[in-house]
Parts: sequence; C-alpha cells; structure tokens
Amino acid sequence: MVLSVIVAIVLTPALCATMLRAKDSHGKTTGPFGWFNRGFDWTNRFYRNSVGHVVGRKWRYGVVYLLIVGGLAFLFLRLPTSFLPNEDQGIMFAQIS
Repeated sequence: MVLSVIVAIVLTPALCATMLRAKDSHGKTTGPFGWFNRGFDWTNRFYRNSVGHVVGRKWRYGVVYLLIVGGLAFLFLRLPTSFLPNEDQGIMFAQIS
C-alpha cells in the first residue's frame, strides 16, 4: 500500500505534468533525463498514432472484436467440464460452530 500511495501522490502528478506540458516547452535534451524525455516522447507519439489508427478504422476493429468475442463464447460452450467433480454445483456452504 505504501508503494501505491507513493505512486499516487508523487509519480502520477509528475506524469500528468509531463504529458500535459505545452508543445513549445522542451525538457532536457542531454544526459539521462534527455534520454528519458526522448523515449517518453516516442512512446507518446506511438500510442497517439496507434489510437488514431484504431479510431479511424472503428468498423473493421469492431468486427474483429466481435469475432473474437463470438469465438470465445463458442469455445466456452464447447469446453469439456469433465475435470470438475459432479459434486461441484457452484454452491457455498458455511458452517458456524
């Protein structure tokens, strides 16, 4: 939990400030911080372009998604349940002494 609190209080605002900075402001371009900023900018551009690609072809990706969900539903119904004991009916009992 301590790690989660540190991430929420320290790292998340710093990441938001980095992502929401103005386009004309540039961070360091040399050293380890420059390497990190270049890598972060590349990742940000890649993610933005990937989302734009999917949104631009929403019907194609929607059909692919529905095919995957339909295939999973078909496979779920065809899954043999012989490895489950007959006594397993999905019921939970609680015994209180």
